[in-house]
Amino acid sequence: MGYSTDFTGELKFHRELKASQIAELNKYLGKDRREIGWGDDEKAYKTGGGYWYHINLEFTDDYSGLKWNGSEKTYDLQHIVNFLIARMKEKWPDFRLVGELSAQGESVEDRWVLKMNNNVAEKIMVQITGDVIICPHCESKIVVAEAEKTTFDSSEYGDDEEDDEEDEEDEENEDEDYFECPECGEPVDEEGMLCDECELTDLPEPDYQTVKIVKENGKLRAKWEGDNVRFPRDKRIEGAEYSVEELREGKGGSWIACGKIVRVK
Repeated sequence: MGYSTDFTGELKFHRELKASQIAELNKYLGKDRREIGWGDDEKAYKTGGGYWYHINLEFTDDYSGLKWNGSEKTYDLQHIVNFLIARMKEKWPDFRLVGELSAQGESVEDRWVLKMNNNVAEKIMVQITGDVIICPHCESKIVVAEAEKTTFDSSEYGDDEEDDEEDEEDEENEDEDYFECPECGEPVDEEGMLCDECELTDLPEPDYQTVKIVKENGKLRAKWEGDNVRFPRDKRIEGAEYSVEELREGKGGSWIACGKIVRVK
């Protein structure tokens, strides 16, 4: 079954990436290194120790950095980040990452930070404070922080007379107009109104475009409505079609494929 760790936070690019740099990183992100020419352990681990296969990282929504892609069984992420930096510096020596990721493993004591220090990813363990208790049902360990330890104070609960007054106010409020979000049932101010959370999820889906791979003068080209598209070379398969989340206008009437790229044919 393996062991899983969750990560939060982002690693930011020191400078905005060019289309060629985005395409280069796309060759590695979300891939199993054994399937992209890095099956030799000795060759892959030159950037540090650890034992990993899956590069469980993806671009942030605005392409300003990298984040964990949510995959299970992410091992030795600091070594994976250093591997990516080494690959990028082979072509772009000034490539840098800054920032940090917070990590929490399945074990409550397994809490650490992946921190960039002079363009090197380091693993820094976090000191756990508070009492550790064991759940009597599942035997999982739980940390009870000092802020969570409370004592009973009767002054916080008022007296019976105050409770009666609050009950009367509640009864009066029940007579007022009450509206619910048509999607989730949460209270809203007006009839038919969406709550804040549903309003965010009701945003339109991205307008995906279809990019086709064709052979032109002996070379494989990515095309959209007759125009050339800058496209990852490893995805250029003759006759293939891809659904692309975003096409950004480039120079000379060409386009740049950005966001999610899914093969549909």
